[in-house]
Amino acid sequence: MKRCINNIQPSHTSSPGSLRACGPVAGETRDKRFREEVRFEAGYVMVVERHTRDRDMRLPFDQDQAPVSFCYNLSQRARCTVLNNGKSQKTFERKAGDGVLAYLPQIRGLLEAPQGENVLGISLYFPLEVFRELFGISGRRLAPLQAKPGGGPKEKGFYHQAEFEPDTRLVLWQILQCPYGGRVRRLFLEAKSLELVALKLAELEPTSRDQAMGLNKRAMDQVREAHQILVERMADPPSLTQLGLMVGLNRNKLNRGFKKLYGDTVFNVLRMARLAKASSLLQNTDLSLAEIAFAIGYNSQANFTTAFRQHFGQPPKKVRQKGLSRPGSEAVTLS
Repeated sequence: MKRCINNIQPSHTSSPGSLRACGPVAGETRDKRFREEVRFEAGYVMVVERHTRDRDMRLPFDQDQAPVSFCYNLSQRARCTVLNNGKSQKTFERKAGDGVLAYLPQIRGLLEAPQGENVLGISLYFPLEVFRELFGISGRRLAPLQAKPGGGPKEKGFYHQAEFEPDTRLVLWQILQCPYGGRVRRLFLEAKSLELVALKLAELEPTSRDQAMGLNKRAMDQVREAHQILVERMADPPSLTQLGLMVGLNRNKLNRGFKKLYGDTVFNVLRMARLAKASSLLQNTDLSLAEIAFAIGYNSQANFTTAFRQHFGQPPKKVRQKGLSRPGSEAVTLS
């Protein structure tokens, strides 16, 4: 039986770009597992996985024609051993905070991950022809994607791995905390999935992105450093003036940089990061509402509750009991 990375593989009996779940394998558990699969009309798929692994995983996979894959590890470690024509092998180590763009045709190998970790990941899967049609292909680093599918045993693969940049992390959390339902939710997720692709491809051509945004590399690095400081110190963040001094930018340049990189002011980016963290704590810890409010920088539980309800449209207690409700969503809980 053919297996595949992230427990899914292209279905050769359905429409292009669709995916189907593989069956359980040795060492895999389906307890406490959440998996959402969203299929877009353009012919590609987004998969969100959120569960706790209670035993070591060893998942063999074997594919004749793998899709172009974008995989984002938010909280788990994994080791992927890829066999090349049954002769040589390569091992890729992925940790929390790593993003991968891969096209590995005729791939087989083994995916391993340790027990006791909270698994949180987002993946996008594009059949090669769909990827070409949507984005085009240029540049030396993407040359392997220009070959015709099924090009034989010498068809080359492509693998690019890097830590998330702050703008990518923000989009990932926006996907995870999407407050919409029904058709609006699908449109939102589609837009964010395409934004993820754009950001990943921009990593391969950083100079063109810097010029398009009107920021030189030093300024971008300073803004990203400021964002990291805010995320790490959200319980007691520096003032805007202090933050600017810490990274070497004045208030105006800092706010302009945040709007260009993250689409909003420093204050609003901090607020969204706090509420995203709160949602995660509500659903994954036993901390009280007062403890969560304090942990993310609110001076009272009442202020936190008001801000949370305004942002998500649901009170924190309801989210703790039932998770974020998404009417009309395609969420599936595997029992």
